[in-house]
Amino acid sequence: MDSSATLPASTRALLERLHKELPAAVTELLKIPGLGPKRVRALYDELHVKDIHALKRAAEQGQIRALHGFGEKTEQHILRALRSHAEWRLRFALTYFDNRIQRVVMRLSDINGTRGGTDKRCHLQVVLKGLPDVVIEDTEADLYIAIDRAADRAGRTIERRLTRQRELVRSSGLHDTVSISE
Repeated sequence: MDSSATLPASTRALLERLHKELPAAVTELLKIPGLGPKRVRALYDELHVKDIHALKRAAEQGQIRALHGFGEKTEQHILRALRSHAEWRLRFALTYFDNRIQRVVMRLSDINGTRGGTDKRCHLQVVLKGLPDVVIEDTEADLYIAIDRAADRAGRTIERRLTRQRELVRSSGLHDTVSISE
């Protein structure tokens, strides 16, 4: 069943118009809780916000609160929603390795700026105890997808490194004297 079938007809019509009139990257803003078609349209028309990265920048610079129908609370809600998505994805992908992770650094950037394209970069650095850092970079048209893919790849890479380390210890015969916490 199409999820748009549960929306009122006026909202469906506005969503369809948004998809036709706006760049594809703008519709990714609809993924953010609290941003519906009317607010996304206002952000695009007034602040020229075309993607999540531009939205984050506008919120950090305090530009959103100046728009009619928005305020400081909405601006803070947008920043929290973006941050919570990144934290949730990292927690989901890396929880199993909590005892081996010392620090996680995530840097988000927009390579082409306002020109658009597949240019939303998520650079992820995971600092591990006793192993080299895991550095993952993913570039996509949608920042959420870049975050999701980078987090998943980091989890798989850490799992491979820890498996190799355990196998190395077992094959070297040091397993009796060396304890590897898992």
